[in-house]
Amino acid sequence: MYIRDIIAKKRRREILTEEEIRFFIFGYFREEISDAQAAALMTAMYSYGLSENEMAYFIQAMAETGEELEFYRVSNKITDIHTIGGISDKIILMLMVAINSLGVPTAKVIGRELGMEDRLLSIPGYQLEENVENLKKSISEYGMGILKSVNNLVPIEEKMYKLRHEIACDNSIELIATSIVSQKIALGFYDIFFQITYGDKAYVKTLTDAKTLSKYLVKLGKKMMRNVGCVVTRLDEPIGRCFGNILELREIYEYLSGNMPKEIEEIILQFGSKILKTSNICKDESKGRKMIKEVLQNKEALNSFKILIASRGGDIKAIEKEIIAKYRVPVTLNVEGYIEEIDVNKVRTLAKYLNAIRGNLADKLDIGSGIVFDKKVGDKVEPGGIVAYIYTNNDVKVKEAVKQAQNLFKIVPNKVKRKPFVEFEL
Repeated sequence: MYIRDIIAKKRRREILTEEEIRFFIFGYFREEISDAQAAALMTAMYSYGLSENEMAYFIQAMAETGEELEFYRVSNKITDIHTIGGISDKIILMLMVAINSLGVPTAKVIGRELGMEDRLLSIPGYQLEENVENLKKSISEYGMGILKSVNNLVPIEEKMYKLRHEIACDNSIELIATSIVSQKIALGFYDIFFQITYGDKAYVKTLTDAKTLSKYLVKLGKKMMRNVGCVVTRLDEPIGRCFGNILELREIYEYLSGNMPKEIEEIILQFGSKILKTSNICKDESKGRKMIKEVLQNKEALNSFKILIASRGGDIKAIEKEIIAKYRVPVTLNVEGYIEEIDVNKVRTLAKYLNAIRGNLADKLDIGSGIVFDKKVGDKVEPGGIVAYIYTNNDVKVKEAVKQAQNLFKIVPNKVKRKPFVEFEL
Protein backbone atom coordinates (compact mmCIF):
# COMPACT_ATOMS: atom_id res chain seq x y z
CA MET A 1 0.00 0.00 0.00
CA TYR A 2 1.36 3.46 -0.97
CA ILE A 3 0.27 6.89 0.27
CA ARG A 4 0.47 8.24 -3.32
CA ASP A 5 -2.25 5.80 -4.36
CA ILE A 6 -4.45 6.80 -1.41
CA ILE A 7 -4.08 10.51 -2.25
CA ALA A 8 -4.92 9.83 -5.90
CA LYS A 9 -7.94 7.74 -4.90
CA LYS A 10 -9.35 10.53 -2.74
CA ARG A 11 -8.75 13.04 -5.52
CA ARG A 12 -10.97 10.82 -7.69
CA ARG A 13 -13.61 11.35 -4.99
CA GLU A 14 -13.63 7.68 -4.07
CA ILE A 15 -14.34 6.29 -0.59
CA LEU A 16 -11.28 5.15 1.35
CA THR A 17 -11.28 1.80 3.11
CA GLU A 18 -10.59 1.28 6.80
CA GLU A 19 -7.20 -0.26 5.92
CA GLU A 20 -6.22 2.78 3.83
CA ILE A 21 -7.21 5.23 6.56
CA ARG A 22 -5.34 3.25 9.24
CA PHE A 23 -2.32 3.12 6.93
CA PHE A 24 -2.37 6.92 6.68
CA ILE A 25 -2.98 7.63 10.38
CA PHE A 26 -0.32 5.32 11.75
CA GLY A 27 2.14 6.12 8.93
CA TYR A 28 1.82 9.85 9.60
CA PHE A 29 2.02 9.27 13.36
CA ARG A 30 5.27 7.27 12.95
CA GLU A 31 6.60 9.94 10.52
CA GLU A 32 6.73 7.42 7.68
CA ILE A 33 4.40 9.74 5.77
CA SER A 34 5.61 13.31 5.22
CA ASP A 35 3.78 16.53 6.08
CA ALA A 36 3.53 17.26 2.35
CA GLN A 37 1.81 13.94 1.68
CA ALA A 38 -0.50 14.36 4.68
CA ALA A 39 -1.34 17.89 3.52
CA ALA A 40 -2.18 16.63 0.03
CA LEU A 41 -4.54 13.97 1.42
CA MET A 42 -6.19 16.30 3.94
CA THR A 43 -6.70 18.93 1.23
CA ALA A 44 -8.45 16.32 -0.92
CA MET A 45 -10.60 15.36 2.08
CA TYR A 46 -11.40 19.02 2.67
CA SER A 47 -12.37 19.53 -0.97
CA TYR A 48 -14.35 16.33 -1.55
CA GLY A 49 -15.57 15.47 1.92
CA LEU A 50 -15.66 12.29 3.98
CA SER A 51 -18.36 9.67 4.32
CA GLU A 52 -19.61 8.79 7.79
CA ASN A 53 -17.84 5.43 7.56
CA GLU A 54 -14.57 7.14 6.63
CA MET A 55 -14.98 9.47 9.60
CA ALA A 56 -15.64 6.54 11.95
CA TYR A 57 -12.48 4.78 10.68
CA PHE A 58 -10.51 7.99 11.28
CA ILE A 59 -11.85 8.32 14.82
CA GLN A 60 -10.97 4.79 15.85
CA ALA A 61 -7.49 4.90 14.33
CA MET A 62 -6.70 8.31 15.84
CA ALA A 63 -7.85 7.16 19.30
CA GLU A 64 -5.52 4.16 19.08
CA THR A 65 -2.39 6.31 18.54
CA GLY A 66 -2.30 7.14 22.25
CA GLU A 67 -3.48 6.06 25.66
CA GLU A 68 -7.07 4.80 25.97
CA LEU A 69 -8.26 5.65 29.46
CA GLU A 70 -11.36 3.44 29.77
CA PHE A 71 -13.30 5.63 32.19
CA TYR A 72 -16.30 3.38 31.59
CA ARG A 73 -14.62 0.92 33.95
CA VAL A 74 -15.15 3.44 36.79
CA SER A 75 -18.77 3.98 35.74
CA ASN A 76 -20.61 3.67 32.46
CA LYS A 77 -22.75 6.67 33.46
CA ILE A 78 -20.02 9.32 33.67
CA THR A 79 -21.13 12.40 31.74
CA ASP A 80 -18.52 14.43 29.86
CA ILE A 81 -19.54 18.04 29.18
CA HIS A 82 -17.62 19.60 26.31
CA THR A 83 -17.89 23.12 24.93
CA ILE A 84 -16.76 24.09 21.43
CA GLY A 85 -16.05 27.82 21.37
CA GLY A 86 -17.54 30.58 23.47
CA ILE A 87 -17.02 31.70 27.06
CA SER A 88 -18.70 29.03 29.12
CA ASP A 89 -16.42 27.66 31.85
CA LYS A 90 -18.88 28.87 34.47
CA ILE A 91 -21.73 27.06 32.71
CA ILE A 92 -19.71 23.81 32.58
CA LEU A 93 -18.89 24.02 36.28
CA MET A 94 -22.50 24.75 37.27
CA LEU A 95 -23.75 21.91 35.09
CA MET A 96 -21.20 19.52 36.56
CA VAL A 97 -22.25 20.18 40.14
CA ALA A 98 -25.98 20.23 39.33
CA ILE A 99 -25.79 16.86 37.58
CA ASN A 100 -23.54 15.47 40.31
CA SER A 101 -26.02 16.46 43.01
CA LEU A 102 -28.52 14.20 41.20
CA GLY A 103 -26.18 11.25 41.48
CA VAL A 104 -24.74 11.43 37.96
CA PRO A 105 -20.91 11.22 37.91
CA THR A 106 -19.23 13.94 35.86
CA ALA A 107 -15.68 14.50 34.64
CA LYS A 108 -13.81 17.19 32.76
CA VAL A 109 -10.45 16.79 31.06
CA ILE A 110 -9.06 20.23 30.19
CA GLY A 111 -7.59 20.42 26.71
CA ARG A 112 -5.58 23.16 25.05
CA GLU A 113 -7.44 26.00 26.76
CA LEU A 114 -5.90 27.79 29.73
CA GLY A 115 -9.07 29.43 31.04
CA MET A 116 -10.65 26.80 33.28
CA GLU A 117 -7.29 25.70 34.66
CA ASP A 118 -6.36 29.28 35.62
CA ARG A 119 -9.77 29.96 37.14
CA LEU A 120 -9.63 26.92 39.39
CA LEU A 121 -5.98 27.43 40.34
CA SER A 122 -6.81 30.99 41.42
CA ILE A 123 -8.58 29.45 44.43
CA PRO A 124 -6.08 29.31 47.33
CA GLY A 125 -4.95 25.72 47.90
CA TYR A 126 -6.79 24.21 44.94
CA GLN A 127 -4.96 21.55 42.91
CA LEU A 128 -6.15 19.94 39.71
CA GLU A 129 -6.09 16.16 39.53
CA GLU A 130 -2.48 15.15 38.93
CA ASN A 131 -3.09 12.05 36.83
CA VAL A 132 -5.73 9.78 35.40
CA GLU A 133 -5.74 7.42 38.37
CA ASN A 134 -6.38 10.32 40.77
CA LEU A 135 -9.25 11.49 38.58
CA LYS A 136 -10.77 8.02 38.59
CA LYS A 137 -10.42 7.93 42.38
CA SER A 138 -12.17 11.31 42.75
CA ILE A 139 -15.01 10.17 40.53
CA SER A 140 -15.38 7.02 42.64
CA GLU A 141 -15.32 9.00 45.92
CA TYR A 142 -17.08 12.25 45.02
CA GLY A 143 -18.74 11.54 41.70
CA MET A 144 -16.78 14.25 39.87
CA GLY A 145 -13.31 15.51 39.05
CA ILE A 146 -11.28 17.75 36.74
CA LEU A 147 -7.98 16.73 35.16
CA LYS A 148 -5.52 19.25 33.75
CA SER A 149 -4.63 17.29 30.61
CA VAL A 150 -3.53 13.89 29.35
CA ASN A 151 -0.18 14.03 27.59
CA ASN A 152 -0.66 10.90 25.50
CA LEU A 153 -4.32 11.32 24.60
CA VAL A 154 -4.75 11.05 20.81
CA PRO A 155 -1.27 12.49 20.06
CA ILE A 156 -1.91 12.37 16.30
CA GLU A 157 -4.80 14.82 16.78
CA GLU A 158 -2.55 17.74 17.78
CA LYS A 159 -0.27 17.03 14.82
CA MET A 160 -3.22 17.01 12.44
CA TYR A 161 -4.74 20.07 14.12
CA LYS A 162 -1.57 22.08 13.43
CA LEU A 163 -1.41 20.84 9.84
CA ARG A 164 -5.07 21.73 9.24
CA HIS A 165 -4.29 25.28 10.38
CA GLU A 166 -1.19 25.55 8.18
CA ILE A 167 -3.02 24.45 5.03
CA ALA A 168 -6.18 26.52 5.72
CA CYS A 169 -8.44 23.54 6.39
CA ASP A 170 -9.48 24.76 9.85
CA ASN A 171 -13.14 24.98 8.92
CA SER A 172 -13.57 21.42 7.64
CA ILE A 173 -16.60 20.27 9.63
CA GLU A 174 -15.83 16.60 8.94
CA LEU A 175 -12.23 16.91 10.19
CA ILE A 176 -13.31 18.93 13.23
CA ALA A 177 -15.88 16.25 14.11
CA THR A 178 -13.37 13.39 13.80
CA SER A 179 -10.88 15.30 15.94
CA ILE A 180 -13.37 15.92 18.75
CA VAL A 181 -14.94 12.46 18.82
CA SER A 182 -11.56 10.68 18.70
CA GLN A 183 -10.66 12.29 22.04
CA LYS A 184 -13.94 11.19 23.61
CA ILE A 185 -13.44 7.62 22.40
CA ALA A 186 -9.93 7.59 23.87
CA LEU A 187 -11.25 8.89 27.20
CA GLY A 188 -13.82 6.13 27.36
CA PHE A 189 -16.93 8.16 28.25
CA TYR A 190 -20.28 6.80 27.06
CA ASP A 191 -22.46 9.84 27.78
CA ILE A 192 -21.24 13.02 26.07
CA PHE A 193 -22.85 16.44 25.91
CA PHE A 194 -21.63 19.09 23.46
CA GLN A 195 -22.30 22.81 23.50
CA ILE A 196 -21.40 24.33 20.13
CA THR A 197 -21.16 28.11 19.98
CA TYR A 198 -21.32 29.83 16.61
CA GLY A 199 -20.71 33.41 15.47
CA ASP A 200 -18.20 35.71 13.82
CA LYS A 201 -16.13 35.63 17.02
CA ALA A 202 -16.43 31.86 17.57
CA TYR A 203 -14.54 28.82 16.26
CA VAL A 204 -17.61 27.76 14.23
CA LYS A 205 -18.75 30.78 12.21
CA THR A 206 -22.27 30.07 10.97
CA LEU A 207 -25.46 28.49 12.29
CA THR A 208 -25.47 26.17 9.27
CA ASP A 209 -21.99 24.86 10.10
CA ALA A 210 -22.89 24.51 13.78
CA LYS A 211 -25.97 22.46 12.89
CA THR A 212 -23.95 20.29 10.52
CA LEU A 213 -21.28 19.70 13.16
CA SER A 214 -23.89 18.77 15.78
CA LYS A 215 -25.49 16.26 13.41
CA TYR A 216 -22.11 14.68 12.69
CA LEU A 217 -21.29 14.46 16.40
CA VAL A 218 -24.57 12.71 17.18
CA LYS A 219 -24.32 10.30 14.22
CA LEU A 220 -20.68 9.48 14.88
CA GLY A 221 -21.41 9.02 18.57
CA LYS A 222 -24.05 6.42 17.70
CA LYS A 223 -21.63 4.66 15.35
CA MET A 224 -19.12 4.48 18.19
CA MET A 225 -21.79 3.27 20.68
CA ARG A 226 -21.98 6.58 22.59
CA ASN A 227 -24.94 8.60 23.84
CA VAL A 228 -24.46 12.12 22.47
CA GLY A 229 -26.51 15.26 22.95
CA CYS A 230 -25.82 18.65 21.32
CA VAL A 231 -27.04 22.20 21.66
CA VAL A 232 -26.07 25.11 19.42
CA THR A 233 -25.82 28.55 20.99
CA ARG A 234 -25.24 32.07 19.72
CA LEU A 235 -22.31 34.28 20.72
CA ASP A 236 -23.13 37.98 20.75
CA GLU A 237 -22.01 38.65 24.33
CA PRO A 238 -20.22 36.95 27.26
CA ILE A 239 -22.33 34.60 29.38
CA GLY A 240 -23.30 36.11 32.73
CA ARG A 241 -21.99 39.37 34.15
CA CYS A 242 -18.37 38.61 35.06
CA PHE A 243 -15.19 37.86 33.15
CA GLY A 244 -12.11 37.09 35.21
CA ASN A 245 -10.86 34.34 37.49
CA ILE A 246 -12.05 35.02 41.05
CA LEU A 247 -14.84 37.24 39.69
CA GLU A 248 -16.36 34.31 37.80
CA LEU A 249 -15.94 31.86 40.67
CA ARG A 250 -17.68 34.32 42.97
CA GLU A 251 -20.41 34.69 40.35
CA ILE A 252 -20.91 30.90 40.28
CA TYR A 253 -21.16 30.87 44.09
CA GLU A 254 -23.77 33.64 44.06
CA TYR A 255 -25.81 31.96 41.33
CA LEU A 256 -25.84 28.60 43.12
CA SER A 257 -26.70 30.35 46.40
CA GLY A 258 -30.05 31.40 44.97
CA ASN A 259 -29.21 34.65 43.16
CA MET A 260 -29.25 33.20 39.65
CA PRO A 261 -30.65 35.48 36.91
CA LYS A 262 -33.50 34.03 34.88
CA GLU A 263 -31.47 33.91 31.68
CA ILE A 264 -28.67 31.89 33.34
CA GLU A 265 -31.18 29.62 35.05
CA GLU A 266 -32.82 28.93 31.70
CA ILE A 267 -29.43 27.93 30.21
CA ILE A 268 -28.76 25.56 33.11
CA LEU A 269 -32.26 24.07 32.90
CA GLN A 270 -32.07 23.58 29.13
CA PHE A 271 -28.59 22.09 29.17
CA GLY A 272 -29.10 20.08 32.34
CA SER A 273 -32.37 18.49 31.21
CA LYS A 274 -30.76 17.62 27.88
CA ILE A 275 -27.86 15.94 29.67
CA LEU A 276 -30.19 13.95 31.92
CA LYS A 277 -32.16 12.73 28.91
CA THR A 278 -28.98 11.93 26.94
CA SER A 279 -27.74 9.93 29.93
CA ASN A 280 -31.10 8.12 30.23
CA ILE A 281 -31.63 9.52 33.74
CA CYS A 282 -35.06 10.77 32.72
CA LYS A 283 -37.35 9.98 29.79
CA ASP A 284 -38.19 13.54 28.83
CA GLU A 285 -36.67 16.97 29.28
CA SER A 286 -39.62 18.40 31.20
CA LYS A 287 -38.88 15.93 33.98
CA GLY A 288 -35.18 16.82 33.72
CA ARG A 289 -35.96 20.52 34.13
CA LYS A 290 -37.85 19.82 37.35
CA MET A 291 -34.97 17.72 38.69
CA ILE A 292 -32.38 20.43 37.91
CA LYS A 293 -34.58 23.22 39.28
CA GLU A 294 -35.00 21.34 42.56
CA VAL A 295 -31.25 20.94 43.22
CA LEU A 296 -30.72 24.62 42.41
CA GLN A 297 -33.44 25.68 44.82
CA ASN A 298 -32.54 23.38 47.72
CA LYS A 299 -28.81 24.28 47.43
CA GLU A 300 -27.72 20.71 46.71
CA ALA A 301 -25.91 21.97 43.60
CA LEU A 302 -24.12 24.57 45.76
CA ASN A 303 -23.07 21.82 48.17
CA SER A 304 -21.64 19.81 45.26
CA PHE A 305 -19.70 22.90 44.16
CA LYS A 306 -18.22 23.21 47.65
CA ILE A 307 -17.24 19.53 47.55
CA LEU A 308 -15.64 19.94 44.12
CA ILE A 309 -13.44 22.74 45.47
CA ALA A 310 -12.73 21.35 48.94
CA SER A 311 -11.94 17.82 47.70
CA ARG A 312 -8.87 19.22 45.92
CA GLY A 313 -7.71 21.40 48.81
CA GLY A 314 -9.42 24.62 47.71
CA ASP A 315 -10.44 27.26 50.22
CA ILE A 316 -14.15 27.79 49.60
CA LYS A 317 -14.16 30.76 51.99
CA ALA A 318 -11.97 32.66 49.53
CA ILE A 319 -14.85 32.47 47.05
CA GLU A 320 -17.53 33.34 49.61
CA LYS A 321 -15.81 36.63 50.45
CA GLU A 322 -16.44 39.95 48.75
CA ILE A 323 -14.23 40.32 45.69
CA ILE A 324 -11.65 42.98 46.44
CA ALA A 325 -9.33 44.43 43.81
CA LYS A 326 -7.40 47.61 44.54
CA TYR A 327 -9.27 49.52 41.83
CA ARG A 328 -12.90 49.24 40.76
CA VAL A 329 -13.43 51.71 37.94
CA PRO A 330 -16.79 52.46 36.26
CA VAL A 331 -17.04 52.44 32.46
CA THR A 332 -19.48 54.94 30.95
CA LEU A 333 -20.62 55.72 27.39
CA ASN A 334 -21.55 59.11 26.01
CA VAL A 335 -24.22 57.76 23.69
CA GLU A 336 -27.90 56.86 23.86
CA GLY A 337 -29.34 53.67 22.40
CA TYR A 338 -29.52 49.94 22.91
CA ILE A 339 -26.78 47.32 23.15
CA GLU A 340 -26.87 45.03 20.11
CA GLU A 341 -23.60 43.19 20.76
CA ILE A 342 -20.70 42.95 23.21
CA ASP A 343 -17.66 41.91 21.18
CA VAL A 344 -16.33 38.73 22.79
CA ASN A 345 -12.96 38.90 21.04
CA LYS A 346 -12.44 42.43 22.35
CA VAL A 347 -13.46 41.23 25.82
CA ARG A 348 -10.69 38.62 25.63
CA THR A 349 -8.20 41.26 24.43
CA LEU A 350 -9.11 43.55 27.33
CA ALA A 351 -8.89 40.65 29.78
CA LYS A 352 -5.38 39.82 28.51
CA TYR A 353 -4.37 43.47 28.92
CA LEU A 354 -5.59 43.36 32.54
CA ASN A 355 -3.81 40.02 33.05
CA ALA A 356 -7.20 38.51 33.90
CA ILE A 357 -6.47 35.75 31.39
CA ARG A 358 -3.30 34.57 29.71
CA GLY A 359 -2.43 34.60 26.04
CA ASN A 360 0.33 32.07 26.67
CA LEU A 361 1.92 30.17 29.55
CA ALA A 362 4.53 32.87 30.21
CA ASP A 363 1.96 35.56 31.02
CA LYS A 364 1.53 36.48 34.70
CA LEU A 365 -2.02 36.54 36.08
CA ASP A 366 -3.72 39.14 38.24
CA ILE A 367 -6.40 36.78 39.59
CA GLY A 368 -8.57 39.56 41.03
CA SER A 369 -8.78 41.54 37.79
CA GLY A 370 -11.47 41.43 35.14
CA ILE A 371 -14.67 43.01 33.87
CA VAL A 372 -18.15 43.07 35.41
CA PHE A 373 -20.93 44.06 33.03
CA ASP A 374 -23.71 46.27 34.33
CA LYS A 375 -25.50 46.27 30.97
CA LYS A 376 -26.01 43.40 28.50
CA VAL A 377 -27.49 42.91 25.02
CA GLY A 378 -30.95 44.48 24.79
CA ASP A 379 -30.37 46.95 27.63
CA LYS A 380 -30.82 50.67 27.11
CA VAL A 381 -27.80 52.96 27.47
CA GLU A 382 -28.09 56.58 28.61
CA PRO A 383 -25.35 59.19 28.07
CA GLY A 384 -23.01 59.02 31.03
CA GLY A 385 -24.60 55.80 32.30
CA ILE A 386 -22.44 53.00 33.69
CA VAL A 387 -22.21 49.92 31.44
CA ALA A 388 -19.42 47.98 33.20
CA TYR A 389 -16.75 48.05 35.89
CA ILE A 390 -13.04 47.35 35.50
CA TYR A 391 -11.36 45.47 38.35
CA THR A 392 -7.58 45.74 38.53
CA ASN A 393 -4.67 45.97 40.95
CA ASN A 394 -2.59 48.02 38.53
CA ASP A 395 -3.44 51.73 38.38
CA VAL A 396 -1.20 52.23 35.33
CA LYS A 397 -3.61 50.18 33.24
CA VAL A 398 -6.83 51.91 34.30
CA LYS A 399 -7.04 54.59 31.59
CA GLU A 400 -6.33 52.25 28.68
CA ALA A 401 -8.59 49.55 30.14
CA VAL A 402 -11.54 51.94 30.32
CA LYS A 403 -10.88 53.04 26.72
CA GLN A 404 -10.87 49.43 25.53
CA ALA A 405 -14.00 48.65 27.54
CA GLN A 406 -15.89 51.51 25.89
CA ASN A 407 -15.20 49.88 22.53
CA LEU A 408 -16.73 46.54 23.54
CA PHE A 409 -20.30 47.69 22.96
CA LYS A 410 -22.17 47.99 19.68
CA ILE A 411 -24.94 50.56 20.25
CA VAL A 412 -27.91 50.97 17.90
CA PRO A 413 -30.74 53.55 18.04
CA ASN A 414 -33.66 51.13 18.01
CA LYS A 415 -34.74 48.70 20.70
CA VAL A 416 -33.04 45.30 20.44
CA LYS A 417 -34.93 42.07 21.02
CA ARG A 418 -32.83 39.43 22.75
CA LYS A 419 -32.54 36.21 20.75
CA PRO A 420 -32.93 32.78 22.36
CA PHE A 421 -29.56 31.58 23.62
CA VAL A 422 -30.13 28.01 22.40
CA GLU A 423 -30.87 28.02 18.68
CA PHE A 424 -30.71 24.30 17.81
CA GLU A 425 -30.49 21.00 19.67
CA LEU A 426 -30.22 17.27 19.02
